[in-house]
Order: sequence, then structure tokens, then C-alpha cells
Amino acid sequence: MARGETLVVGAGPTGLTAAIGLARRGLPVRVIEKRDTASNLSRAVGILPPTVRALAALGAADEIVQESLVVERIQLSVRGRVLGHVDMSDAVAPDRRILALPQDRTEELLRKVVERLGGEIRFGAAFEWLEQDADGVTGRFGGTEERFDHVIGCDGVHSPTREALGIAYEGYDVPGDWSIADVDVGGDFDPHRVFIDPGDRRTGVTIAIPIGPTRTRIIAGRKDALEGLPFPIEVTHVRRTAPFTISIRQARDYVRGRVLLAGDAAHCHSPVGGRGMNLGMLDAVAAAEAIATGEIAEYGTARHREGAKTIRETERARRPVTSGHPLVPYALATIGFILKHSRAARRAFLRQATNF
Repeated sequence: MARGETLVVGAGPTGLTAAIGLARRGLPVRVIEKRDTASNLSRAVGILPPTVRALAALGAADEIVQESLVVERIQLSVRGRVLGHVDMSDAVAPDRRILALPQDRTEELLRKVVERLGGEIRFGAAFEWLEQDADGVTGRFGGTEERFDHVIGCDGVHSPTREALGIAYEGYDVPGDWSIADVDVGGDFDPHRVFIDPGDRRTGVTIAIPIGPTRTRIIAGRKDALEGLPFPIEVTHVRRTAPFTISIRQARDYVRGRVLLAGDAAHCHSPVGGRGMNLGMLDAVAAAEAIATGEIAEYGTARHREGAKTIRETERARRPVTSGHPLVPYALATIGFILKHSRAARRAFLRQATNF
């Protein structure tokens, strides 16, 4: 074992960000991933300003910013009836832009940074178990046992790391059908426009977020995200469709001895607001700093508090949007009118949406 080596379990955006944070501080790090190869699927899309600033401080933001689309416009509709268009471009300061990039591409760019800094990424190495004492952690993965100073579990909602520690993952699943679709589009597609339609109790909410010049992600509160689209989107190719469950959960503890949890291993919440991946990447930055400074207990307290805050805020935003209540269209129309006609309101909206 190299002196001070940290094992990062999971090579998603959270794990890769943790590895960059450690390597930038001159600490040896190894990343393991149970998948045999890098994923070509995109779960998360949005990259928010706090995440960009954190990556920039680590020298890992430039390529991501260059390749990302900037979200500038929002179209609000109800069951296909357009309520209005809100142009946010005049209210978007450079440090407040909401970026969109497929997660698989984000991961690819982060992997390049890890490798450039000398970090090791090993695919096809599933975490099996760990045990720890006052001096370090013994972990078994890929059929081998090795010794590390610390472990950061960034291995998702069903985290084997968290389960090995016996930490409770408390919360609930949101009832109802949910689905996503990643599609290529043609026609008069605006790659800087987000579509939002709350629908009703039958159709459910539909949101479309651009993730490429001719590619968009659709999230819907029904079994088939592509059924009855309320937006003028011409689908030319379906890359992926899948059902999903919205789970609202948080680990009781983020730290157990020399093992830290980050990302979905520590919390999960509604996709409303696009904070999930971003919260995990900020966990990762904080976890790397905590290991470097020795303030691991403080990491657990501060990030648990931040996770709980994000869960409260995203649930407060999700409930009315997904309720199907007949008054939601009127509320949405009012909000859209205010945003359309008030630059100050647009700026305030962006501050609230992107500052967490």
C-alpha cells in the first residue's frame, strides 16, 4: 500500500471528482468500478454553477464548460397549450449559467483528468467487503484484499460500501409511474430551451432538457415518457427509454471510522432542480478535503446537513409540480408571466435555482 492511499468505490461523477480532489492534493488514490467498461448511458444532465466553480478550483472545469450547452430559455405549457416562453439569457451572469452535458461525456472528461494526475481507475473490480481499525481499512474487491488509509463510498443508491458499514438508508419511494427517454431530434429544435408541462393526474408532468445540439432528455410522470408528448419535438431516434423510481432517502451517517459516503450512497431525492449529481460532486470535493485535512467528522456533519436541506427543497418543489392539481396551471402561468416581464425576477429565480 502506498502511504496515504485512498480507495474510491465507484467511477461515476462523484467518485471521479473525489479522485481528482485527492490527486490535486498529492494524495495517492485508486478508483474501482464494478462495471467492465465505462458507461455510455446518461443519467444526470445539468451541471450547476457551484459544481462548475468547485471543478474549476481543481483545474477540471474547462473542457466540461466548453462542451456543455447553456440553458437560456424555458417554455411553459399545460397539456400542450403554451402558456409562454421565458428568455433567461439576459439574466444569466457567466457564473450563474446552467449547463447541460450528458453524464457519460462528463465522466469521460473527468476520467481524463484523473489519469492525467496519475490516479488509477480499475474497471471490472466489484467491491466485496471491508474491515477497519485505528490505522486503516482492509478492503476486498475483484478477488483481492488490500490495505488503504481511507475509503470513500461513491457506489450509488444500493451502495455495497454503506451496506458493509451497516448504515441505515432511511426514507421512502414516491408513488406513481416515472420514465425517462434519451432521444435524437430533428426539425426546428432549440438546444438551449427547456420544456416544462405539469400535465394532469392522468398524463403526469413532462420535462425536456437539451443535452446536445440534436439530443434531448425527457422525464415524465407516466409509464412511457414518449407517449403523448405535449411539446413540438420531432423524435428521429430513441437512444434509451427506461422506467425509474423517485426515492427520497438519506444515510443516517456519512462517516464511519475511516470510511466516508458521498453522492447517491449518502442521499437520493427528486430529479426536480437537477441537483442530484451536483450534490454528489460537491460531497466528493468536501470528502477529499476532509481526508487531506483530517477533518473527517466535520465532513459527516456538514454534508449530512446539506443533504437534508437539498431533500427538503427538492421535495418542496416537486410536490406541486407533480400533483396534477387543477390550480397548478394557473400558478405556473402567473410565475411565467412574472419571469417573462421582470429581469429582476429572472435573476432571483436563477439565484434560487442554482445556489445550493
